[in-house]
Amino acid sequence: MTPTIKGRCLCGAIKYEIADQPKEIGHCYCRDCQIKSGSDQLVYLAFALNALNIIGPIKWYPSVGDSGSPKKHGFCPECGSTLVGTTEHWPNLVVVYAGSLLDNSSFKPKSNIWVKDAPKWSCIDSRLKSFDKNPS
Repeated sequence: MTPTIKGRCLCGAIKYEIADQPKEIGHCYCRDCQIKSGSDQLVYLAFALNALNIIGPIKWYPSVGDSGSPKKHGFCPECGSTLVGTTEHWPNLVVVYAGSLLDNSSFKPKSNIWVKDAPKWSCIDSRLKSFDKNPS
């Protein structure tokens, strides 16, 4: 049986549970992730879309990614915590941001994506596979 992965926003108004293991874990250096995180990158975990159960009043912000695909950013309307995202580029997946997990200690990134957008000062882990944009 797959253990349930849990997360929440900063204020606790939104909680989520995932009954799955990640399909991918990585660092994203796209400009949207830089802006959302206030840093050079954001660590994400990709799960099957139907494995995510959100409890609470999540707010969705629509945008278009650098890939040209529409996407939605899910965040807490109370505290502003960035929690999840979806994109038509990966229609059956949901991205969960590692910082919102209650325990993120057992998840290790395997790749770097959108490294073409990384600031010159980023410390990109060269041991991981890297992609200029989204992997195919």
